[in-house]
Amino acid sequence: MHGPAILSIPNVQYHLSSRSHTHYGWITVGEEKVHRIGDLNEFYRALGYTEQVARTKLMPDEFIWFEYTKDNCHKSAAQLQAKIIEYLCMHSKAFREKYGHQCEGWVKVLAA
Repeated sequence: MHGPAILSIPNVQYHLSSRSHTHYGWITVGEEKVHRIGDLNEFYRALGYTEQVARTKLMPDEFIWFEYTKDNCHKSAAQLQAKIIEYLCMHSKAFREKYGHQCEGWVKVLAA
């Protein structure tokens, strides 16, 4: 008996909180560095951090915490994963080459 295909969604993380971390400035899939974040403003915009939000004096990391990770937040950690994957699909040739055929399915599942 065959059920629906289960997507294996990678653990995608960005590393911007500690400059001393070996992965600082990188987006990783597991332990693999897949993309160096070149423009922090562009990356944060992809996650929903706008100029309007910045005018409220909320820092990008605070915005992400309030929006995606704290208890009773507006969105889910899965939606954050979807945003990061969308960003990677647009900005990372290495990510597209390795995971491009799966990106659309991952985003659909995570954003739901």
